[in-house]
Amino acid sequence: NRFGPPVNFLPVHVLKCLFESLIPYYTVIYSRPRSGDFVGDDQGIGDLQDYQLIENEFKDNVTIFSELVKKANTTKYRDYNSLQLHIHSITQRFISVQGGSSYLSSSFGGTNIIFHRKYGGEWSHKYQPYTKLFPKLSRARIMPVKRCGTLLKRVREHYLADVPSNNLPNCMRPMEEQLEQLKEKEEDKDKDKEEDKEAG
Repeated sequence: NRFGPPVNFLPVHVLKCLFESLIPYYTVIYSRPRSGDFVGDDQGIGDLQDYQLIENEFKDNVTIFSELVKKANTTKYRDYNSLQLHIHSITQRFISVQGGSSYLSSSFGGTNIIFHRKYGGEWSHKYQPYTKLFPKLSRARIMPVKRCGTLLKRVREHYLADVPSNNLPNCMRPMEEQLEQLKEKEEDKDKDKEEDKEAG
């Protein structure tokens, strides 16, 4: 990375929240190339702890794309790119990160929520790729975001809109609801203390 440490990636706590929220309602396929998935270009691939998270907590519920490539047994989708294009073509809801994956995920229609924290020309370029170029690739609905909280909010609003809030993990609930829940817990603790005093 010419800018130093990785910047445009989904932190582990955000990935965990996304997995916990989406798994009950979607088939979740996670794609972030690792060394050996394709020909190297000397950029290096960092360890973001994402695959450890999947292995330890979501092994049975999150499909890793590179594992699909290894298991593919048909001539039609045997190589990495063919399978990748096929899966994108039958997907309508994407979450991608600034860079090549965001371009690819915007080329098949549907909705693409793009996490773009810093760097890259998509925000500042005079041709405004996110608002002008990307939608023309496939008439996809493009939603770029700069903050993790905004990303989760967009996912909740557009991918989980029909799910009752109390069926979502706390990390996906609006902050107001989380504060209200904490308030209720504190009130319950106070009631328990009062009952203990009366009983004593």
